[in-house]
Amino acid sequence: MTKPEFVPELHALRGLLAAWVVASHLLPEGQSNPLLHLVSYGGLAVDGFILLSGFVITMALQGRGTTYSAFLLRRFFRLFPVLAACLALMLLLAALGAGLNHADFSAPGETLLRTLLVLGMVQGLVPDALLECGARSILGPAWSISLEWQFYLVAPALIGFIGGRQVRPGRVLVVAGLAILGGWLAWRNLSFCGTTSFLPMRLGHFLVGILSAFAWLELRRATPQVVRLAAAATLAQGFAFAVPQQLPVLLPWIAALYASLAVADPLAQPLRRVMRLAPLQGLGTLSYCLYLAHLPAIQAVLLVLPPVDGDLPRAALRLALSLGLMLLAAMAIHRWVELPGIALGRRLIAARGPAGLPALARQDG
Repeated sequence: MTKPEFVPELHALRGLLAAWVVASHLLPEGQSNPLLHLVSYGGLAVDGFILLSGFVITMALQGRGTTYSAFLLRRFFRLFPVLAACLALMLLLAALGAGLNHADFSAPGETLLRTLLVLGMVQGLVPDALLECGARSILGPAWSISLEWQFYLVAPALIGFIGGRQVRPGRVLVVAGLAILGGWLAWRNLSFCGTTSFLPMRLGHFLVGILSAFAWLELRRATPQVVRLAAAATLAQGFAFAVPQQLPVLLPWIAALYASLAVADPLAQPLRRVMRLAPLQGLGTLSYCLYLAHLPAIQAVLLVLPPVDGDLPRAALRLALSLGLMLLAAMAIHRWVELPGIALGRRLIAARGPAGLPALARQDG
Protein backbone atom coordinates (compact mmCIF):
# COMPACT_ATOMS: atom_id res chain seq x y z
CA MET A 1 0.00 0.00 0.00
CA THR A 2 1.24 3.44 -0.83
CA LYS A 3 -0.78 4.92 2.03
CA PRO A 4 -0.70 2.67 5.09
CA GLU A 5 -3.31 4.86 6.78
CA PHE A 6 -5.91 3.89 4.14
CA VAL A 7 -7.25 0.34 4.30
CA PRO A 8 -9.58 -0.35 1.34
CA GLU A 9 -11.14 -3.37 3.03
CA LEU A 10 -12.23 -1.26 6.00
CA HIS A 11 -13.42 1.48 3.66
CA ALA A 12 -15.74 -1.07 2.04
CA LEU A 13 -16.80 -2.39 5.44
CA ARG A 14 -17.86 1.13 6.40
CA GLY A 15 -20.13 1.25 3.37
CA LEU A 16 -21.64 -2.15 4.15
CA LEU A 17 -22.34 -1.07 7.72
CA ALA A 18 -24.15 2.04 6.45
CA ALA A 19 -26.20 -0.19 4.14
CA TRP A 20 -27.04 -2.38 7.15
CA VAL A 21 -28.40 0.63 9.05
CA VAL A 22 -30.46 1.67 6.02
CA ALA A 23 -31.88 -1.85 5.65
CA SER A 24 -32.81 -1.94 9.33
CA HIS A 25 -35.00 1.14 8.85
CA LEU A 26 -36.63 -0.18 5.67
CA LEU A 27 -37.57 -3.61 7.01
CA PRO A 28 -40.98 -4.02 8.67
CA GLU A 29 -40.86 -4.84 12.38
CA GLY A 30 -41.25 -8.36 13.73
CA GLN A 31 -39.17 -10.29 11.20
CA SER A 32 -39.43 -14.07 11.66
CA ASN A 33 -36.66 -14.93 9.18
CA PRO A 34 -33.42 -15.24 11.22
CA LEU A 35 -31.32 -13.31 8.70
CA LEU A 36 -33.84 -10.49 8.33
CA HIS A 37 -34.26 -10.45 12.10
CA LEU A 38 -30.49 -9.88 12.42
CA VAL A 39 -30.51 -7.17 9.74
CA SER A 40 -33.28 -5.35 11.61
CA TYR A 41 -30.85 -4.70 14.48
CA GLY A 42 -29.10 -1.67 13.00
CA GLY A 43 -27.47 -0.92 16.35
CA LEU A 44 -25.03 -3.76 15.67
CA ALA A 45 -23.84 -1.91 12.57
CA VAL A 46 -23.25 1.15 14.74
CA ASP A 47 -21.01 -1.01 16.94
CA GLY A 48 -19.02 -1.73 13.78
CA PHE A 49 -18.68 2.00 13.14
CA ILE A 50 -17.31 2.37 16.66
CA LEU A 51 -14.61 -0.22 15.99
CA LEU A 52 -13.73 1.60 12.77
CA SER A 53 -13.55 4.93 14.56
CA GLY A 54 -11.14 3.62 17.18
CA PHE A 55 -8.98 2.14 14.40
CA VAL A 56 -9.00 5.19 12.14
CA ILE A 57 -8.30 7.77 14.82
CA THR A 58 -5.42 5.69 16.16
CA MET A 59 -3.96 5.47 12.66
CA ALA A 60 -4.45 9.21 12.21
CA LEU A 61 -2.58 10.00 15.40
CA GLN A 62 0.39 7.93 14.24
CA GLY A 63 1.05 10.55 11.56
CA ARG A 64 2.77 13.89 11.78
CA GLY A 65 2.18 15.67 15.07
CA THR A 66 -0.66 18.11 15.53
CA THR A 67 -2.11 20.20 18.31
CA TYR A 68 -5.19 19.09 20.20
CA SER A 69 -7.18 22.07 18.92
CA ALA A 70 -6.20 21.33 15.31
CA PHE A 71 -7.22 17.70 15.73
CA LEU A 72 -10.64 18.67 17.09
CA LEU A 73 -11.13 21.33 14.43
CA ARG A 74 -10.52 18.83 11.68
CA ARG A 75 -12.81 16.24 13.23
CA PHE A 76 -15.49 18.89 13.78
CA PHE A 77 -15.55 19.81 10.10
CA ARG A 78 -15.63 16.12 9.26
CA LEU A 79 -18.85 15.64 11.24
CA PHE A 80 -20.73 18.90 11.56
CA PRO A 81 -21.56 20.10 8.02
CA VAL A 82 -23.30 16.87 7.00
CA LEU A 83 -25.05 16.66 10.37
CA ALA A 84 -26.33 20.24 10.06
CA ALA A 85 -27.54 19.66 6.49
CA CYS A 86 -29.46 16.50 7.36
CA LEU A 87 -30.91 18.09 10.50
CA ALA A 88 -32.13 21.01 8.35
CA LEU A 89 -33.77 18.52 5.97
CA MET A 90 -35.59 16.84 8.85
CA LEU A 91 -36.85 20.16 10.19
CA LEU A 92 -38.03 21.18 6.71
CA LEU A 93 -39.87 17.89 6.28
CA ALA A 94 -41.42 18.33 9.71
CA ALA A 95 -42.70 21.74 8.65
CA LEU A 96 -44.32 20.02 5.65
CA GLY A 97 -46.03 17.47 7.87
CA ALA A 98 -43.51 14.69 8.52
CA GLY A 99 -43.11 13.40 12.04
CA LEU A 100 -40.15 14.46 14.14
CA ASN A 101 -38.19 12.00 16.22
CA HIS A 102 -39.24 12.69 19.82
CA ALA A 103 -40.04 16.35 19.16
CA ASP A 104 -43.16 18.33 18.36
CA PHE A 105 -43.51 21.64 16.54
CA SER A 106 -46.42 22.43 18.87
CA ALA A 107 -43.79 22.77 21.62
CA PRO A 108 -41.33 25.18 19.96
CA GLY A 109 -39.20 25.65 23.06
CA GLU A 110 -38.49 21.94 23.38
CA THR A 111 -37.91 21.60 19.62
CA LEU A 112 -35.38 24.43 19.76
CA LEU A 113 -33.64 22.80 22.71
CA ARG A 114 -33.42 19.48 20.89
CA THR A 115 -32.14 21.19 17.75
CA LEU A 116 -29.38 22.94 19.68
CA LEU A 117 -28.40 19.69 21.41
CA VAL A 118 -28.03 17.94 18.05
CA LEU A 119 -26.09 20.84 16.53
CA GLY A 120 -23.77 20.78 19.53
CA MET A 121 -23.40 17.00 19.12
CA VAL A 122 -24.14 16.58 22.82
CA GLN A 123 -27.61 15.01 22.69
CA GLY A 124 -26.06 11.66 23.50
CA LEU A 125 -25.05 12.97 26.92
CA VAL A 126 -28.63 13.74 27.94
CA PRO A 127 -30.29 10.86 29.84
CA ASP A 128 -33.99 10.18 29.60
CA ALA A 129 -34.44 11.39 33.18
CA LEU A 130 -33.57 14.92 32.01
CA LEU A 131 -35.20 14.90 28.55
CA GLU A 132 -37.28 12.03 27.24
CA CYS A 133 -35.42 10.34 24.39
CA GLY A 134 -33.05 13.27 24.13
CA ALA A 135 -30.42 11.06 22.52
CA ARG A 136 -32.66 10.40 19.50
CA SER A 137 -33.87 13.99 19.10
CA ILE A 138 -35.16 14.94 15.62
CA LEU A 139 -32.53 13.04 13.58
CA GLY A 140 -32.53 9.65 15.27
CA PRO A 141 -29.30 8.12 13.86
CA ALA A 142 -27.33 11.19 14.96
CA TRP A 143 -27.06 9.80 18.50
CA SER A 144 -23.98 7.91 17.32
CA ILE A 145 -22.45 11.16 16.02
CA SER A 146 -22.68 12.50 19.56
CA LEU A 147 -20.94 9.34 20.77
CA GLU A 148 -18.26 9.81 18.12
CA TRP A 149 -17.67 13.40 19.20
CA GLN A 150 -17.32 12.35 22.84
CA PHE A 151 -14.63 9.90 21.75
CA TYR A 152 -12.81 12.56 19.74
CA LEU A 153 -12.63 14.79 22.81
CA VAL A 154 -10.62 12.18 24.74
CA ALA A 155 -9.01 10.15 21.93
CA PRO A 156 -5.58 11.86 21.80
CA ALA A 157 -5.11 11.56 25.57
CA LEU A 158 -6.52 8.02 25.65
CA ILE A 159 -4.38 6.71 22.79
CA GLY A 160 -1.33 8.51 24.13
CA PHE A 161 -1.87 6.97 27.54
CA ILE A 162 -2.17 3.49 26.06
CA GLY A 163 1.14 3.89 24.40
CA GLY A 164 1.31 6.25 21.46
CA ARG A 165 3.46 4.23 19.07
CA GLN A 166 4.04 1.28 21.40
CA VAL A 167 1.30 -0.35 23.44
CA ARG A 168 1.81 -0.61 27.20
CA PRO A 169 -0.17 -3.67 28.39
CA GLY A 170 -0.52 -2.43 31.96
CA ARG A 171 -2.16 0.78 30.78
CA VAL A 172 -4.43 -1.15 28.42
CA LEU A 173 -5.66 -3.13 31.42
CA VAL A 174 -6.32 0.10 33.30
CA VAL A 175 -8.40 1.48 30.42
CA ALA A 176 -10.21 -1.84 29.98
CA GLY A 177 -11.02 -1.92 33.69
CA LEU A 178 -12.35 1.64 33.59
CA ALA A 179 -14.39 0.79 30.49
CA ILE A 180 -15.99 -2.19 32.22
CA LEU A 181 -16.68 -0.25 35.42
CA GLY A 182 -17.93 2.87 33.66
CA GLY A 183 -20.09 0.84 31.31
CA TRP A 184 -21.60 -1.14 34.18
CA LEU A 185 -22.41 2.00 36.15
CA ALA A 186 -23.90 3.72 33.11
CA TRP A 187 -26.03 0.73 32.10
CA ARG A 188 -27.19 0.31 35.70
CA ASN A 189 -28.14 3.90 36.43
CA LEU A 190 -28.84 5.71 33.14
CA SER A 191 -31.06 5.33 30.10
CA PHE A 192 -30.56 6.97 26.71
CA CYS A 193 -33.66 6.04 24.71
CA GLY A 194 -32.43 2.53 24.00
CA THR A 195 -29.08 3.70 22.63
CA THR A 196 -25.48 3.51 23.83
CA SER A 197 -24.88 7.20 23.16
CA PHE A 198 -22.92 7.80 26.39
CA LEU A 199 -19.19 7.13 25.89
CA PRO A 200 -18.65 4.86 28.94
CA MET A 201 -21.23 2.45 27.47
CA ARG A 202 -19.07 1.84 24.40
CA LEU A 203 -15.55 2.73 25.51
CA GLY A 204 -14.66 -0.97 25.32
CA HIS A 205 -15.60 -1.05 21.62
CA PHE A 206 -13.43 1.99 20.90
CA LEU A 207 -10.62 0.25 22.76
CA VAL A 208 -10.94 -2.81 20.51
CA GLY A 209 -10.61 -0.54 17.48
CA ILE A 210 -7.57 1.19 18.99
CA LEU A 211 -5.80 -2.08 19.76
CA SER A 212 -6.71 -3.42 16.31
CA ALA A 213 -4.88 -0.46 14.77
CA PHE A 214 -1.75 -1.10 16.82
CA ALA A 215 -1.89 -4.78 15.90
CA TRP A 216 -2.41 -3.95 12.22
CA LEU A 217 0.66 -1.72 12.18
CA GLU A 218 2.76 -4.56 13.57
CA LEU A 219 1.25 -7.41 11.55
CA ARG A 220 1.59 -5.71 8.18
CA ARG A 221 5.31 -6.52 8.41
CA ALA A 222 4.73 -10.12 9.53
CA THR A 223 4.81 -13.30 7.43
CA PRO A 224 1.53 -14.70 6.03
CA GLN A 225 1.69 -17.58 8.52
CA VAL A 226 1.92 -15.21 11.48
CA VAL A 227 -0.99 -13.15 10.13
CA ARG A 228 -3.08 -16.30 9.68
CA LEU A 229 -2.29 -17.48 13.20
CA ALA A 230 -3.15 -14.07 14.66
CA ALA A 231 -6.47 -14.04 12.83
CA ALA A 232 -7.27 -17.59 13.93
CA ALA A 233 -6.39 -16.82 17.55
CA THR A 234 -8.53 -13.66 17.53
CA LEU A 235 -11.40 -15.54 15.94
CA ALA A 236 -11.18 -18.30 18.54
CA GLN A 237 -11.19 -15.77 21.37
CA GLY A 238 -14.17 -14.06 19.81
CA PHE A 239 -16.18 -17.28 19.78
CA ALA A 240 -15.03 -18.15 23.29
CA PHE A 241 -15.49 -14.85 25.10
CA ALA A 242 -17.55 -12.42 23.01
CA VAL A 243 -21.21 -11.82 23.75
CA PRO A 244 -23.01 -13.90 21.07
CA GLN A 245 -24.97 -10.88 19.86
CA GLN A 246 -21.69 -9.13 18.98
CA LEU A 247 -20.40 -11.92 16.71
CA PRO A 248 -22.15 -10.52 13.59
CA VAL A 249 -20.01 -7.40 14.06
CA LEU A 250 -16.82 -9.05 15.25
CA LEU A 251 -16.59 -11.64 12.45
CA PRO A 252 -16.70 -9.15 9.53
CA TRP A 253 -14.25 -6.95 11.43
CA ILE A 254 -11.72 -9.77 11.76
CA ALA A 255 -12.29 -10.85 8.15
CA ALA A 256 -11.71 -7.35 6.78
CA LEU A 257 -8.54 -6.86 8.84
CA TYR A 258 -7.26 -10.27 7.79
CA ALA A 259 -7.93 -9.61 4.11
CA SER A 260 -6.11 -6.27 4.34
CA LEU A 261 -3.04 -7.86 5.93
CA ALA A 262 -2.76 -11.24 4.21
CA VAL A 263 -1.59 -9.85 0.88
CA ALA A 264 0.22 -13.05 -0.13
CA ASP A 265 -2.29 -15.50 1.36
CA PRO A 266 -4.45 -17.16 -1.34
CA LEU A 267 -7.18 -17.73 1.25
CA ALA A 268 -7.65 -13.97 1.55
CA GLN A 269 -7.54 -13.11 -2.15
CA PRO A 270 -11.25 -13.62 -2.97
CA LEU A 271 -12.33 -11.39 -0.08
CA ARG A 272 -9.70 -8.78 -0.98
CA ARG A 273 -10.96 -8.65 -4.57
CA VAL A 274 -14.58 -8.29 -3.48
CA MET A 275 -13.88 -5.62 -0.87
CA ARG A 276 -11.87 -3.61 -3.38
CA LEU A 277 -14.60 -3.55 -6.02
CA ALA A 278 -15.45 -0.02 -7.14
CA PRO A 279 -19.12 -0.16 -6.01
CA LEU A 280 -18.13 -1.11 -2.45
CA GLN A 281 -15.42 1.54 -2.37
CA GLY A 282 -17.94 4.09 -3.60
CA LEU A 283 -20.41 2.99 -0.95
CA GLY A 284 -17.69 3.50 1.64
CA THR A 285 -17.11 7.03 0.37
CA LEU A 286 -20.82 7.85 0.69
CA SER A 287 -21.28 6.00 3.99
CA TYR A 288 -21.48 8.97 6.36
CA CYS A 289 -23.85 10.93 4.14
CA LEU A 290 -25.97 7.84 3.54
CA TYR A 291 -26.09 7.08 7.25
CA LEU A 292 -27.55 10.48 8.11
CA ALA A 293 -29.50 11.26 4.92
CA HIS A 294 -31.42 8.01 4.60
CA LEU A 295 -33.97 8.90 7.28
CA PRO A 296 -34.93 12.28 5.73
CA ALA A 297 -35.26 10.46 2.38
CA ILE A 298 -37.60 7.86 3.88
CA GLN A 299 -39.68 10.60 5.55
CA ALA A 300 -39.91 12.56 2.28
CA VAL A 301 -41.27 9.52 0.42
CA LEU A 302 -43.72 8.80 3.23
CA LEU A 303 -45.11 12.32 2.82
CA VAL A 304 -45.87 11.63 -0.83
CA LEU A 305 -46.82 7.96 -0.52
CA PRO A 306 -48.18 7.23 2.95
CA PRO A 307 -48.52 3.51 3.72
CA VAL A 308 -51.75 1.69 2.96
CA ASP A 309 -52.33 -1.70 4.60
CA GLY A 310 -52.22 -4.56 2.11
CA ASP A 311 -51.14 -2.44 -0.88
CA LEU A 312 -47.97 -4.31 -1.91
CA PRO A 313 -47.35 -2.47 -5.21
CA ARG A 314 -47.51 0.82 -3.32
CA ALA A 315 -45.07 -0.51 -0.71
CA ALA A 316 -42.68 -1.68 -3.46
CA LEU A 317 -42.82 1.71 -5.15
CA ARG A 318 -42.20 3.45 -1.83
CA LEU A 319 -39.17 1.23 -1.22
CA ALA A 320 -37.74 1.91 -4.68
CA LEU A 321 -38.28 5.67 -4.35
CA SER A 322 -36.74 5.70 -0.87
CA LEU A 323 -33.61 3.87 -2.03
CA GLY A 324 -33.20 6.11 -5.06
CA LEU A 325 -33.79 9.31 -3.15
CA MET A 326 -31.42 8.43 -0.31
CA LEU A 327 -28.63 7.58 -2.77
CA LEU A 328 -29.16 10.83 -4.67
CA ALA A 329 -29.26 12.77 -1.40
CA ALA A 330 -26.08 11.08 -0.15
CA MET A 331 -24.23 11.85 -3.40
CA ALA A 332 -25.40 15.46 -3.40
CA ILE A 333 -24.54 16.05 0.26
CA HIS A 334 -21.15 14.37 -0.21
CA ARG A 335 -20.31 16.61 -3.15
CA TRP A 336 -21.72 19.93 -2.00
CA VAL A 337 -21.54 19.67 1.80
CA GLU A 338 -19.15 16.98 3.04
CA LEU A 339 -16.20 17.60 0.71
CA PRO A 340 -16.37 21.42 1.01
CA GLY A 341 -16.66 21.07 4.79
CA ILE A 342 -13.56 18.88 4.96
CA ALA A 343 -11.70 21.31 2.70
CA LEU A 344 -12.73 24.25 4.88
CA GLY A 345 -11.44 22.47 7.96
CA ARG A 346 -8.11 21.85 6.26
CA ARG A 347 -7.81 25.49 5.21
CA LEU A 348 -8.54 26.71 8.72
CA ILE A 349 -5.95 24.32 10.15
CA ALA A 350 -3.40 25.28 7.52
CA ALA A 351 -3.83 28.91 8.53
CA ARG A 352 -2.76 27.94 12.04
CA GLY A 353 0.61 26.65 10.85
CA PRO A 354 2.18 23.44 9.50
CA ALA A 355 1.71 21.55 12.78
CA GLY A 356 -2.03 21.57 12.11
CA LEU A 357 -1.91 19.17 9.17
CA PRO A 358 -1.67 15.55 10.33
CA ALA A 359 -1.85 12.70 7.83
CA LEU A 360 -5.38 11.53 8.57
CA ALA A 361 -6.82 8.27 7.35
CA ARG A 362 -8.68 8.45 4.04
CA GLN A 363 -11.49 6.17 5.10
CA ASP A 364 -12.65 8.74 7.63
CA GLY A 365 -12.21 11.81 5.51
